[in-house]
Amino acid sequence: MNFRGIALPWKRRNLGSPARFPLGGPGDPLYTMLPAHLEAVSVHSVVGSVDRYSELDNRFRPGRKPSPRLAAIRKAMLAGASFPPIDVYRLDGACYVIDGHHRVAAAKEIGQIYLDALVIECRPLTGEGENPLEAARVDFALRTGLRSLAFSSPAGYAQALAQIHEHRWYLCERGRMYSLQNAAEHWFQSIYMPVLRDIAAERLSPLQESSEAGDLYLHLSDLKYQVSRERGHDIGFTAAIRVLTARRRQNSSGTLVGRLLGLAIVTR
Repeated sequence: MNFRGIALPWKRRNLGSPARFPLGGPGDPLYTMLPAHLEAVSVHSVVGSVDRYSELDNRFRPGRKPSPRLAAIRKAMLAGASFPPIDVYRLDGACYVIDGHHRVAAAKEIGQIYLDALVIECRPLTGEGENPLEAARVDFALRTGLRSLAFSSPAGYAQALAQIHEHRWYLCERGRMYSLQNAAEHWFQSIYMPVLRDIAAERLSPLQESSEAGDLYLHLSDLKYQVSRERGHDIGFTAAIRVLTARRRQNSSGTLVGRLLGLAIVTR
């Protein structure tokens, strides 16, 4: 599972210096740590380090001098070489590197979107209520096996799970039994990822900086359902992307001519 992923036109945040994973210091919480699992994590979610946060700059590069090791890894990545997964702790959706700092630095330099990782989920042992978004993410991952999807609200995970249940029903109607996790993987590969590729090709971005890739997919799903009902047939995701692109262009036009052209398109 070694792949570049899809370069989406948002998530260009300045992470600052690598964050310290809060473990072993005064006031740091205790954790329940789930068994490690392999998944492709988004590079932008890698925000800190367990033990090297004070040695790295904000791009995970070691010091100011050129690093021959980093240069070699970057060159190999650009050539398509395979690397072992990095090791990370994940806390509230953010990843902290245990091993693999050079691979993270190289991925950030070349614009790689995903890295294979052995992920240990960390959940603080506190008397306070659990973060609802984190609880929804972990529950969705345990149910479906899809650990790389991200939504900005618990409702997003519920909506995606409902789509997967519907997709499972469709697959079973075709004469083959699918487990929920098998149906989730089929939905991910045959629906979700192709839609994200088309979104990336059109350079569509969400309305809010804090949005996740999954949020735009769900927004597009809602638009597809709405327009399909208006037209009396399923328009498909390709047509829904065209509709969304046209609406974005209309909304961004501030001129009278642009508004009149938008009105002509809507009333056509």
